[in-house]
Amino acid sequence: MAGKDANGVFAGQQIYAKDEQGRMRAVGADFPMPMKSVDGGSSGGVGTVTILGAGSAAGNATYPPTAESAVLKDTDITIYFGGGASTTGTFTSFLIDINDRKTALPGIRENGASISQVNTANVGDVVSYTIPALCRLRIEYTAPTGGGTLSIKGVV
Repeated sequence: MAGKDANGVFAGQQIYAKDEQGRMRAVGADFPMPMKSVDGGSSGGVGTVTILGAGSAAGNATYPPTAESAVLKDTDITIYFGGGASTTGTFTSFLIDINDRKTALPGIRENGASISQVNTANVGDVVSYTIPALCRLRIEYTAPTGGGTLSIKGVV
């Protein structure tokens, strides 16, 4: 069995990540795994963001909310589409680019043992997206049926 290097990684199993310029670099003591804070804190790391608070009308929500706060590098976000027990609703995902053009943005939905690429989600779905640099994620949603409220929370 191969030994570990100075970073504690087995030979041939190096982890790589994109730096601020988009280049792939080996993660190590001089280049720790880059993380992004979404809560405005200085600690870095991952965080939870509320994209759509409880509501009942059809509409849309965008993350980040304004063009000025578009993500500066590729960002992975996992969305939890929520609602009341009897609530049903449909959520459709789009990408808003630097020129405010809207195009369909598929995500990866995991429901039990099933994994699929989707453009539309329902209450109860968990979908992961990758938002390219300088872009935003837009979610358009229908009004709920069966009473209750709709909500969307994300983990970045």
